[in-house]
Amino acid sequence: MVRTSVFFTLGLVFLSSCKGHRFYWETKFLVTNQNPSLQENLIRNFSLTDNLSTWHPVFGKYCSAVPSNRGHLFVCWKDKEVRVISSYTGALKGDGPVRTKDATIQKYLVKISSQDGYNDHREIKQYVRKNYRVTGVEERLLTYGRGSIMIKNELGEED
Repeated sequence: MVRTSVFFTLGLVFLSSCKGHRFYWETKFLVTNQNPSLQENLIRNFSLTDNLSTWHPVFGKYCSAVPSNRGHLFVCWKDKEVRVISSYTGALKGDGPVRTKDATIQKYLVKISSQDGYNDHREIKQYVRKNYRVTGVEERLLTYGRGSIMIKNELGEED
């Protein structure tokens, strides 16, 4: 009887691990300038929080967030970068923490298009394209654990 419950418990753990981990979708814009009024308008238009440094270990002082009931979505400003970062359930396949191939990104975006935060991410992307002078755009997917550390390190790098 004990042996059966151990196997049952191990089976449940295995099945729950197959569900996958969250991953990030990041859109990074290079802009010609960081105008404080543009940042304030973006915060106001999307009801972003104003300070994450007191509670979020990754996004901290550089980012604002969409209220949590609408998904895990952050907008970060650093120097001439504006990043829109949102996270979703699902698992990225493979060992690498970053995916940048367009076909891979589109495949995962189709899968998560009904999750909270997806439409907000797209609307903020459109807003940035329309209101900032964008000189470059980069899309990538990152795994939740190692990707979080990469984002934190990139935002924390001194110029």
